Amino acid sequence: MTRLPLITGVSTAMWEKLDEQILSSPAVAITFSGISSAFVFFSLSVYALDGATATASVELRLNNDSGANYERQMLRILSTTLLAERLTGQTLVDIDPAVDSDAEGMLSVYIAKTLAGDHAQMVINAGADSSGIGLALNGGRWTNTADLINRIDVIRASNLNTGTRVLLEGAKVT
Repeated sequence: MTRLPLITGVSTAMWEKLDEQILSSPAVAITFSGISSAFVFFSLSVYALDGATATASVELRLNNDSGANYERQMLRILSTTLLAERLTGQTLVDIDPAVDSDAEGMLSVYIAKTLAGDHAQMVINAGADSSGIGLALNGGRWTNTADLINRIDVIRASNLNTGTRVLLEGAKVT
């Protein structure tokens, strides 16, 4: 276990490995379900492999909520191109707009939802992929305030390829 970065009120929290999944065949989603409500901070480390011929983003859904309850602000740099974008009323959070066809991509996602009744806040970093060195920085929010997080889906419409690996870690408020 590693210690969380210092956060007021939770400086003694530790990351605990909750699950790790490695695809043995292509799939549209990797699902982590039955997550204990004791966990209120989450870290997802994603090594996404794309075997599709069309480009599609890797996306995130919480508690199987497919309503228009997601928002994202993004800053993306690929080579010399800079893109800034804000999306609201989305049915998923696009966590990696940079994974191109027949490529791989590295992603880090941090999620905090400490109380039912609050929004879930997300910080997303996407790094280099095989088509070049890119960087995407995202801030996201899940506006559904009903429940704590009990399910996390990593989704890609045109399949995540065999060998895609996702590690889920969680931390409790102490």
